[in-house]
Amino acid sequence: MGVLLLTGLAFAAFVSLGLSITLLTYGKSIDQYPVKGEETREISLWSPMMFTRISVIAFWPLFIIGSLMVFLQSRFMLVGGIALITGLILYLGTAVVFSAAVFNAMASKGRESKKSSPVPGVMGSLSPFSSKPGSGSRFRPRGKIFRPGFPGYRK
Repeated sequence: MGVLLLTGLAFAAFVSLGLSITLLTYGKSIDQYPVKGEETREISLWSPMMFTRISVIAFWPLFIIGSLMVFLQSRFMLVGGIALITGLILYLGTAVVFSAAVFNAMASKGRESKKSSPVPGVMGSLSPFSSKPGSGSRFRPRGKIFRPGFPGYRK
């Protein structure tokens, strides 16, 4: 069981290291875009670069504590350590996803001001929830669906 735990911790550490580097890179990249027409962004504890650094610095001691909890003799500590490590990895993953979304939104605003994009979005006219009339309706069949496996199908 010890080998399995060590393998899992090594994998979790590898994934966490990759997510940490990605998060720090996104924080630095987001910090390069000014806010509200300013020429440069003010660097403070709440700027994206500094906040992601603080977040990653707080992550690793908690990860080490969770790793140590896994190897204690109590079953309660084993479960607690696994839950802590899982929660921390989910936290980093969520932070990377939201940082990517913020970076893409800020980058697209910068591109919009320079040049308008010929494609309105990733899904464009494929979204059935679009507010544009007729944008998603042309891909949906009207009326009954007459395909094999449906009740109204005849050869």
